[in-house]
Amino acid sequence: MNPPTQALSNANITVLVLSTGASKGKSSFGFLMACSDRNTKLRERQKECSRDLLTQIEQLTTGKNEADLRAWSQISAAEPSADAVSKNLEKIKATVVRRLTATGRSGAKAPGIEMEFAEPLSFVLVSSSAYAGNDDGPNPDRGDLSALDLFEPEAGAALLEAQKLNGLLRQRWYLAIVKAMRKVDDGEEKPKKDGPQPFKTLPLGVGFATDAKIAKARALRAAEIRADVVSEAMFLRPQKAAETKPA
Repeated sequence: MNPPTQALSNANITVLVLSTGASKGKSSFGFLMACSDRNTKLRERQKECSRDLLTQIEQLTTGKNEADLRAWSQISAAEPSADAVSKNLEKIKATVVRRLTATGRSGAKAPGIEMEFAEPLSFVLVSSSAYAGNDDGPNPDRGDLSALDLFEPEAGAALLEAQKLNGLLRQRWYLAIVKAMRKVDDGEEKPKKDGPQPFKTLPLGVGFATDAKIAKARALRAAEIRADVVSEAMFLRPQKAAETKPA
Protein backbone atom coordinates (compact mmCIF):
# COMPACT_ATOMS: atom_id res chain seq x y z
CA MET A 1 0.00 0.00 0.00
CA ASN A 2 1.21 3.52 -0.79
CA PRO A 3 0.89 5.89 0.98
CA PRO A 4 0.79 3.97 4.30
CA THR A 5 -1.73 6.42 5.81
CA GLN A 6 -4.71 4.81 4.08
CA ALA A 7 -7.11 2.31 5.62
CA LEU A 8 -6.03 -1.32 5.27
CA SER A 9 -9.04 -1.99 3.08
CA ASN A 10 -7.76 0.56 0.56
CA ALA A 11 -4.58 -1.29 -0.40
CA ASN A 12 -3.66 -0.24 -3.94
CA ILE A 13 -0.61 -2.33 -4.85
CA THR A 14 -0.33 -6.08 -5.48
CA VAL A 15 2.91 -8.09 -5.68
CA LEU A 16 3.18 -11.69 -6.87
CA VAL A 17 6.33 -13.71 -6.19
CA LEU A 18 7.51 -17.06 -7.52
CA SER A 19 10.57 -18.38 -5.73
CA THR A 20 12.88 -21.38 -5.76
CA GLY A 21 15.23 -22.67 -3.07
CA ALA A 22 13.90 -20.43 -0.28
CA SER A 23 14.35 -23.17 2.33
CA LYS A 24 18.07 -23.50 1.51
CA GLY A 25 19.12 -19.91 2.19
CA LYS A 26 20.27 -17.02 0.01
CA SER A 27 22.92 -19.01 -1.84
CA SER A 28 20.23 -21.23 -3.41
CA PHE A 29 17.42 -18.69 -3.58
CA GLY A 30 16.04 -17.29 -6.81
CA PHE A 31 12.82 -15.43 -7.55
CA LEU A 32 10.61 -13.79 -10.14
CA MET A 33 8.40 -10.88 -9.12
CA ALA A 34 5.46 -9.02 -10.68
CA CYS A 35 3.86 -5.84 -9.37
CA SER A 36 0.70 -3.92 -10.27
CA ASP A 37 -0.25 -0.46 -9.04
CA ARG A 38 -2.33 0.74 -12.00
CA ASN A 39 -5.77 -0.44 -10.96
CA THR A 40 -7.92 0.28 -7.95
CA LYS A 41 -9.58 -3.14 -8.01
CA LEU A 42 -7.75 -6.00 -6.30
CA ARG A 43 -8.98 -8.61 -8.77
CA GLU A 44 -7.69 -6.64 -11.75
CA ARG A 45 -4.29 -6.13 -10.09
CA GLN A 46 -4.10 -9.86 -9.39
CA LYS A 47 -4.88 -10.64 -13.04
CA GLU A 48 -2.23 -8.20 -14.23
CA CYS A 49 0.38 -9.72 -11.90
CA SER A 50 -0.53 -13.23 -13.07
CA ARG A 51 -0.16 -12.24 -16.73
CA ASP A 52 3.16 -10.54 -16.02
CA LEU A 53 4.55 -13.49 -14.07
CA LEU A 54 3.39 -15.98 -16.71
CA THR A 55 5.29 -13.94 -19.29
CA GLN A 56 8.41 -14.06 -17.12
CA ILE A 57 8.04 -17.83 -16.68
CA GLU A 58 7.68 -18.16 -20.44
CA GLN A 59 10.83 -16.10 -20.94
CA LEU A 60 12.62 -18.32 -18.45
CA THR A 61 11.52 -21.61 -20.01
CA THR A 62 11.93 -20.39 -23.59
CA GLY A 63 15.58 -19.84 -22.82
CA LYS A 64 15.67 -23.44 -21.52
CA ASN A 65 17.62 -22.40 -18.45
CA GLU A 66 15.01 -22.53 -15.67
CA ALA A 67 17.26 -24.99 -13.81
CA ASP A 68 20.11 -22.47 -13.85
CA LEU A 69 19.89 -20.22 -10.78
CA ARG A 70 21.57 -17.43 -12.74
CA ALA A 71 18.40 -17.14 -14.84
CA TRP A 72 16.44 -16.04 -11.76
CA SER A 73 16.81 -12.79 -9.83
CA GLN A 74 18.98 -13.29 -6.77
CA ILE A 75 19.68 -11.39 -3.56
CA SER A 76 23.07 -9.74 -3.41
CA ALA A 77 24.81 -7.96 -0.56
CA ALA A 78 26.51 -5.58 -3.01
CA GLU A 79 25.82 -1.88 -2.45
CA PRO A 80 27.32 0.18 -5.29
CA SER A 81 27.37 3.95 -4.93
CA ALA A 82 24.86 6.10 -6.80
CA ASP A 83 27.47 7.31 -9.30
CA ALA A 84 28.19 3.69 -10.28
CA VAL A 85 24.65 3.05 -11.56
CA SER A 86 25.16 4.34 -15.11
CA LYS A 87 28.49 2.54 -15.38
CA ASN A 88 26.90 -0.72 -14.23
CA LEU A 89 24.01 -0.33 -16.68
CA GLU A 90 26.44 0.13 -19.56
CA LYS A 91 28.36 -2.94 -18.44
CA ILE A 92 25.14 -4.98 -18.24
CA LYS A 93 24.02 -3.72 -21.67
CA ALA A 94 27.37 -4.69 -23.19
CA THR A 95 27.07 -8.18 -21.69
CA VAL A 96 23.55 -8.64 -23.09
CA VAL A 97 24.60 -7.46 -26.56
CA ARG A 98 27.66 -9.73 -26.52
CA ARG A 99 25.56 -12.67 -25.36
CA LEU A 100 22.87 -12.16 -28.02
CA THR A 101 25.47 -11.70 -30.73
CA ALA A 102 27.25 -14.91 -29.74
CA THR A 103 24.07 -17.00 -29.50
CA GLY A 104 22.12 -15.43 -32.37
CA ARG A 105 22.08 -16.15 -36.06
CA SER A 106 25.47 -16.64 -37.69
CA GLY A 107 26.66 -13.45 -39.32
CA ALA A 108 24.00 -11.31 -37.65
CA LYS A 109 25.12 -7.91 -36.43
CA ALA A 110 24.97 -6.84 -32.79
CA PRO A 111 21.32 -6.27 -31.79
CA GLY A 112 20.07 -2.94 -30.49
CA ILE A 113 19.37 -3.02 -26.76
CA GLU A 114 17.93 -0.30 -24.54
CA MET A 115 18.16 -0.38 -20.75
CA GLU A 116 15.60 1.13 -18.35
CA PHE A 117 16.12 1.60 -14.62
CA ALA A 118 13.49 3.80 -12.95
CA GLU A 119 13.47 4.90 -9.33
CA PRO A 120 12.21 2.16 -6.97
CA LEU A 121 8.51 1.88 -6.21
CA SER A 122 7.88 2.18 -2.46
CA PHE A 123 5.04 0.74 -0.38
CA VAL A 124 4.22 -1.05 2.87
CA LEU A 125 3.04 -4.66 3.08
CA VAL A 126 -0.38 -5.01 4.68
CA SER A 127 -1.34 -8.62 3.92
CA SER A 128 -0.24 -11.85 2.25
CA SER A 129 -1.95 -14.86 0.72
CA ALA A 130 -1.04 -18.03 -1.13
CA TYR A 131 -1.49 -17.98 -4.90
CA ALA A 132 -4.92 -19.49 -5.66
CA GLY A 133 -4.99 -20.81 -2.10
CA ASN A 134 -2.45 -23.48 -3.01
CA ASP A 135 -0.29 -23.70 0.09
CA ASP A 136 0.33 -26.56 2.53
CA GLY A 137 2.33 -24.44 5.02
CA PRO A 138 1.43 -23.60 8.63
CA ASN A 139 -0.48 -20.49 7.47
CA PRO A 140 -2.21 -21.68 4.28
CA ASP A 141 -4.51 -18.65 4.09
CA ARG A 142 -1.59 -16.21 4.24
CA GLY A 143 0.97 -18.11 2.17
CA ASP A 144 4.57 -19.10 2.82
CA LEU A 145 6.47 -16.04 4.01
CA SER A 146 9.81 -17.77 4.55
CA ALA A 147 11.20 -16.13 1.41
CA LEU A 148 10.41 -12.69 2.83
CA ASP A 149 12.95 -13.29 5.61
CA LEU A 150 15.69 -13.60 3.00
CA PHE A 151 15.01 -10.04 1.86
CA GLU A 152 14.82 -8.73 5.44
CA PRO A 153 15.38 -10.83 8.63
CA GLU A 154 12.19 -11.54 10.62
CA ALA A 155 10.05 -9.67 8.10
CA GLY A 156 7.77 -12.66 7.53
CA ALA A 157 7.00 -13.20 11.21
CA ALA A 158 6.38 -9.47 11.72
CA LEU A 159 3.89 -9.35 8.86
CA LEU A 160 2.06 -12.45 10.09
CA GLU A 161 1.75 -10.96 13.59
CA ALA A 162 0.43 -7.69 12.18
CA GLN A 163 -2.20 -9.56 10.15
CA LYS A 164 -3.34 -11.55 13.20
CA LEU A 165 -3.86 -8.31 15.13
CA ASN A 166 -5.44 -6.51 12.16
CA GLY A 167 -2.63 -4.01 12.45
CA LEU A 168 -0.35 -2.27 9.98
CA LEU A 169 3.39 -2.85 9.86
CA ARG A 170 4.74 0.59 8.89
CA GLN A 171 7.89 -0.73 7.28
CA ARG A 172 8.57 0.65 3.83
CA TRP A 173 9.70 -1.69 1.08
CA TYR A 174 11.31 -0.69 -2.20
CA LEU A 175 11.03 -2.53 -5.51
CA ALA A 176 13.62 -1.75 -8.21
CA ILE A 177 13.65 -3.33 -11.67
CA VAL A 178 16.30 -3.24 -14.40
CA LYS A 179 14.57 -3.75 -17.76
CA ALA A 180 16.09 -4.62 -21.13
CA MET A 181 14.31 -3.85 -24.41
CA ARG A 182 15.30 -5.39 -27.75
CA LYS A 183 14.95 -2.89 -30.59
CA VAL A 184 13.89 -3.73 -34.14
CA ASP A 185 17.05 -3.22 -36.20
CA ASP A 186 17.49 -2.28 -39.85
CA GLY A 187 16.89 -5.31 -42.05
CA GLU A 188 14.38 -6.84 -39.62
CA GLU A 189 10.67 -6.88 -40.38
CA LYS A 190 9.05 -3.76 -38.97
CA PRO A 191 5.84 -4.18 -36.95
CA LYS A 192 2.62 -2.83 -38.41
CA LYS A 193 1.44 0.56 -37.20
CA ASP A 194 -0.43 0.12 -33.90
CA GLY A 195 0.29 -3.62 -34.15
CA PRO A 196 2.03 -5.81 -31.53
CA GLN A 197 5.74 -5.37 -31.15
CA PRO A 198 7.87 -8.42 -32.06
CA PHE A 199 9.89 -8.21 -28.85
CA LYS A 200 8.92 -8.28 -25.18
CA THR A 201 10.49 -6.19 -22.46
CA LEU A 202 12.65 -8.40 -20.27
CA PRO A 203 12.75 -7.63 -16.51
CA LEU A 204 16.42 -8.46 -16.28
CA GLY A 205 17.03 -7.85 -12.60
CA VAL A 206 14.76 -7.25 -9.60
CA GLY A 207 15.78 -5.78 -6.25
CA PHE A 208 13.50 -5.86 -3.20
CA ALA A 209 14.55 -4.38 0.14
CA THR A 210 13.57 -2.08 2.99
CA ASP A 211 16.15 0.45 1.80
CA ALA A 212 15.97 2.15 -1.60
CA LYS A 213 19.73 2.06 -2.22
CA ILE A 214 19.94 -1.63 -1.35
CA ALA A 215 16.96 -2.40 -3.61
CA LYS A 216 18.70 -0.65 -6.53
CA ALA A 217 21.99 -2.41 -5.77
CA ARG A 218 20.28 -5.80 -5.66
CA ALA A 219 18.49 -5.13 -8.95
CA LEU A 220 21.74 -4.17 -10.67
CA ARG A 221 23.56 -7.21 -9.34
CA ALA A 222 20.69 -9.53 -10.30
CA ALA A 223 20.70 -8.05 -13.82
CA GLU A 224 24.46 -8.46 -14.06
CA ILE A 225 24.15 -12.17 -13.23
CA ARG A 226 21.19 -12.82 -15.55
CA ALA A 227 22.86 -10.99 -18.44
CA ASP A 228 25.23 -13.95 -18.77
CA VAL A 229 22.38 -16.36 -19.59
CA VAL A 230 19.95 -14.29 -21.70
CA SER A 231 19.07 -15.47 -25.19
CA GLU A 232 17.28 -14.04 -28.21
CA ALA A 233 14.31 -16.32 -27.51
CA MET A 234 13.71 -14.61 -24.17
CA PHE A 235 12.88 -11.35 -25.99
CA LEU A 236 10.63 -12.84 -28.67
CA ARG A 237 6.89 -12.40 -28.46
CA PRO A 238 5.16 -15.75 -29.16
CA GLN A 239 3.54 -15.96 -32.56
CA LYS A 240 -0.01 -17.25 -32.77
CA ALA A 241 -0.34 -20.42 -34.78
CA ALA A 242 -1.64 -19.72 -38.25
CA GLU A 243 -5.29 -20.54 -38.66
CA THR A 244 -6.09 -23.25 -41.18
CA LYS A 245 -9.30 -23.14 -43.12
CA PRO A 246 -11.05 -26.39 -44.02
CA ALA A 247 -10.87 -27.32 -47.71
